[in-house]
Amino acid sequence: MQYVWTAQGVARQRAVVSALLPILAAIAAPAQAGQVTGVDIGDDRITVRFDGTVAKATSFVLAVPDRIAIDIEGGEPGVPVAGSGPVSRVRQANYAAGTTRIVFDMASRQVIRGGRFSDDGRELV
Repeated sequence: MQYVWTAQGVARQRAVVSALLPILAAIAAPAQAGQVTGVDIGDDRITVRFDGTVAKATSFVLAVPDRIAIDIEGGEPGVPVAGSGPVSRVRQANYAAGTTRIVFDMASRQVIRGGRFSDDGRELV
């Protein structure tokens, strides 16, 4: 079978490609980094807020002094945060390309029960 391009066929192909390019660009584009816009420290929870969505987070704890570290993929350091309640100090910086680390220096030993993102991906509790 032989394919022959006609003027109408070329125009139709261009229209299809023109319609698909923005869709493909949106799918292939990396998610925009969410900058830290605030941290709320309560007696029983810490909430980190972002101005956009972030990819994922992992955490670990360190002893002497007691600290909680959170690595946030797709996050950017943001506003400075003062410690309060169970947290004596908060530090944040770029840890690796596209990853921000937030470290919570704890005033005393705490029990950690896990964490989760909000449905819109803009808060980590």
